[in-house]
Amino acid sequence: MRRIALALALTLALSGCSTRYVTLAGDLDDGTNPKKSVLVSERVPTPTDAQKTSKVAVLAHGYSASTYEMQALEDYLEGKGYLVSNVLLGGHGTSVTDFEKTTWKDWGRPVAAEYQKLRDLGFQDVSVVGASTGGTLFLEMLASQQLNPAPKRVVLVGTLVNFKEKTIAFSGLLGWLGAKSSPNNLGQNAVGNWYRNRPVSTLHSLVDLTEIVKGKLRAGIPLETGAKALIIQSDGDPTVDPDSAKMILSGLKGDASLRMIHSSQHVPIRVPDVDRNWTDQEKAQQQDLLAEIDRFIAN
Repeated sequence: MRRIALALALTLALSGCSTRYVTLAGDLDDGTNPKKSVLVSERVPTPTDAQKTSKVAVLAHGYSASTYEMQALEDYLEGKGYLVSNVLLGGHGTSVTDFEKTTWKDWGRPVAAEYQKLRDLGFQDVSVVGASTGGTLFLEMLASQQLNPAPKRVVLVGTLVNFKEKTIAFSGLLGWLGAKSSPNNLGQNAVGNWYRNRPVSTLHSLVDLTEIVKGKLRAGIPLETGAKALIIQSDGDPTVDPDSAKMILSGLKGDASLRMIHSSQHVPIRVPDVDRNWTDQEKAQQQDLLAEIDRFIAN
């Protein structure tokens, strides 16, 4: 028993977890810097016939992030004439104490609701783009037929199926040991846009989501007739095991393609870091990917 206790204590220590939340000035965690969704359904509540035929994109960011993660894509697509809903995942964007009360089912609810609202308003051409967990949630929605009618274009960027950080699989054990938070390492422009603290309870729910989606992929997730999916994955992704992309490609039944890129960025379409200058190659790659997503959902 002593050896088991020591092993468990070592697991907690090596994970970097804490029994309390650590919040610094300007953090998203303390609830003083709330984020909001930018929704087409609110900006265009009574679309004209012409607007109903416009290209519309619903964007979903990743776990512990905010709409800022998809800001570069939102700006790019709007510059090309799209109507864009940049949706804040449920439970995100306020305080970390609000976040800790949620599960993956809460995170995806506003995304599915906005998609359905747009279709109910008569928008005919609605594509979806998910980054990281946003993509995982879209896979679950497709598998459970929550998006009706299903989107004709699906883009998945750095979508989480298998973790690169293997200790996350032990999140339930870490919670049992008394851990409350697993830290995020935040760069300068991440402060106030990502949570500094990742509640262990939400990590446990994230693991549940990935296990559910893996099962759906093994069984096969059919794409609608005429629908296409584009998977974009960095080969040096520090968060997601790049093999996730291959599992998604195999599990999507229909017209799906994979673009594996040489990059160490988890979400290479996001706004570049300001405290670590991106190389000219990284900046060019980001612009290339934004243009590729535009071309993909435009056709």
